[in-house]
Amino acid sequence: HHYFAQAIIAKGRPFGNALISKYPWKEIETIPIPDPPRDTDEYYESRVIIKARFENPDFTVIASHFGLAKSEQVNAMKTTLSLIDEVKTPLVLMGDFNITPNDDKIRPFFERLKNAYDEKIPSFPSGAPERRIDYIFVSPDIKVITSAIVAAVASDHLPHIAVLDIPE
Repeated sequence: HHYFAQAIIAKGRPFGNALISKYPWKEIETIPIPDPPRDTDEYYESRVIIKARFENPDFTVIASHFGLAKSEQVNAMKTTLSLIDEVKTPLVLMGDFNITPNDDKIRPFFERLKNAYDEKIPSFPSGAPERRIDYIFVSPDIKVITSAIVAAVASDHLPHIAVLDIPE
């Protein structure tokens, strides 16, 4: 099962987020992240969030790729936090948030959810990782069995894997 959420067309090709799953989802949607005002010199690209609800067990996945501009990251955080507040099932939040663990902007995720990785292992850029900007967070009711950042070049980021025990 696969889903692509297009955010923009760049160089004639669609750009956005994808969700690939072994299991079918019950519901899935693309949620646009509001663009910041265009009154600054910051470069940014429109971005989106994927929200998918699965059943057996019932849980929700939110996946995104935040931009580099600070104003865009603020909008993305607000939108994502609003979605988290609406979710009534166990939750997995994952993506490239382009925010390091020491940045105050990402603190609300650490306060509301469990980080699947206790260590601050860098995963970007994949050739010589020096920054941690990719995450998998889970709601407190989900148990993280194991997690890993794989030393395999699949893109400009190292892949993240988490085995989770999601309550029935």
